Amino acid sequence: MTSRVHVIPVGLSLLKKLEGKDILGSVYERNLWQALRDNNDAESLLPAEALTELDGLPHDLCPEWQGIDVYFQRHVNDDQDSWVFVGSDTEKGSQAALLTAMRQARLKNVPLQYIDDPAESNPRLTAGACVVARIPGLDLSSPELPRQTFTALGGLGRLIVQSRPETAVVFHLSGGYKAMLPYFLTVAQAVKTKLGREVVDAYCFHETGTGSLVELPVPRFTGKLAELLGTLARVSDGGTVDVPSGNEFKYLEGLYVESKPLIGYELNPSGVVIAGSLWTG
Repeated sequence: MTSRVHVIPVGLSLLKKLEGKDILGSVYERNLWQALRDNNDAESLLPAEALTELDGLPHDLCPEWQGIDVYFQRHVNDDQDSWVFVGSDTEKGSQAALLTAMRQARLKNVPLQYIDDPAESNPRLTAGACVVARIPGLDLSSPELPRQTFTALGGLGRLIVQSRPETAVVFHLSGGYKAMLPYFLTVAQAVKTKLGREVVDAYCFHETGTGSLVELPVPRFTGKLAELLGTLARVSDGGTVDVPSGNEFKYLEGLYVESKPLIGYELNPSGVVIAGSLWTG
């Protein structure tokens, strides 16, 4: 059986469900990303009583956990699977991501590892690893997401492709900021194209739904389109905005490039920076 890498964006649902509970006192008004930079031992950030309380929480408390549970009602669990929980670059985002990921790490009896920026560091996923990853700049209260955010998302894809290329990849898109869902699907599409085979799936489970997963389409570029995307990714180098003006790039217009009358085409960060930092790493 092929092992998998599970990618789980984390939103604030768990924090909302934990309001009034003692466990929140251990993370209240703390930026845990900064604490993890100072001390990579994630479990040491929570007192023993908070960890015990975390272990006892029902698994249908948040869509991230619930979506995983429903997925494994249909698929065999594999001890070689790796887990990547992705959090936003905010105080509450750090709290939600750490608590959500820590529960899974304790269920799997593995340490929780921390990645501060998937694009900057050179981490590796090992079989059975459980990771919580911060995406820098991901704060939807800001008027515009910085390029660094999309580069980090591309780095997330590169982490998967380079460290566990033989695995299948599953994006669990039940939690996290809903406005980010198209960007995680873009990562999934880039990973599927880069791997060159049908091993990337995406699912969504809504906590008020019927209890079943909705499979989301993950297209894969092939042939000429795959070559164009690879070329565009290389010339972009994960961020440069000068794109060759050849008419061939019209096939990537929309998500990856935007047509500009004077310069031909310009990169659309929501797509090509993700692909660029994945392809060129």
